[in-house]
Amino acid sequence: MSATPGRSTPTASVTRIRTTPRQSSLSPFIWGYTPRVSYIMARRALKWRLKHGGEAVPFHVERGVNVTDSLTRGFLGLEGTKESSFTPSEYRKLANEFREDTTSGERAAVLSDLHQFIRFLKERNIRPILFSSPTYREYNRHLESAQTARNLHDIGTICREHDIPYWRYDNDERFTRDDFFNPDHLNKQGAAKLSRILNERLYQLSVNSCQ
Repeated sequence: MSATPGRSTPTASVTRIRTTPRQSSLSPFIWGYTPRVSYIMARRALKWRLKHGGEAVPFHVERGVNVTDSLTRGFLGLEGTKESSFTPSEYRKLANEFREDTTSGERAAVLSDLHQFIRFLKERNIRPILFSSPTYREYNRHLESAQTARNLHDIGTICREHDIPYWRYDNDERFTRDDFFNPDHLNKQGAAKLSRILNERLYQLSVNSCQ
């Protein structure tokens, strides 16, 4: 499960996908979220439904994703590096998009949902691991320090309460600019590198647990 220290709820561009009437009636409530989180997701979906028409559903993707590309284990990858996004002004612009609205109540809802999900997994003998995916180090310097500290505090509280690990990769120096599409998204090369790192760490975890 990914938890990013410098962000509140992520945002993304939206591609409209035409669907059958049955598909367009799908609701976040069927995905097993808590009522408050489901309400927030349904509210966003409704806004896009009203804007784009009843036969379109919002499909959240980052700008630059080729939606006709082949899926790799359920994911669409980003190709290359968008050089224009690696400037101080773009770092500030992107960081401002993730400044938290402390009046929305969304943070408490997400934390409650996460606690519930972790309990659900542990009751079934599944050990969850929280991790933060890599973000470009120059961009990280523009993130709001108070929000980052608050997120790390919440992550630490969750990990202590549930006795689960947190793997932090947001400032990992193994990832260079060539591994990023933009400051907060890996491209296909970077995603493959992260997959190898996670795979090796999970393997070591399984070996150690068997000893």
